[in-house]
Amino acid sequence: MPRILAMLFAAALLPGVHAAELPIFDAHVHYSHDAVEMLPTEEVVTLLRKAKVKRALVSSSDDDGTQKLYKAAPDLIVPSSGPIGGAARSPPGCAIPAW
Repeated sequence: MPRILAMLFAAALLPGVHAAELPIFDAHVHYSHDAVEMLPTEEVVTLLRKAKVKRALVSSSDDDGTQKLYKAAPDLIVPSSGPIGGAARSPPGCAIPAW
């Protein structure tokens, strides 16, 4: 028992080990009309950069929010397709039936 306590005490004196800071890729961001109204595009970009996000995969119901973010920060924003809602809203080459 004294040996375990001595090891724990010695471990407590060691300098802290820090994990490497890895880039963050946010793979699920929605920026639809309601979010656009509540949070300006520039503020979204500022928040993502402050959080050290390197890339964000963004979609929006009508694609307007996605395009606004992409125009404001093409180095940060990765546009993605909108929600599934039939062939008219699907990416080219995808045959997704309407629900």
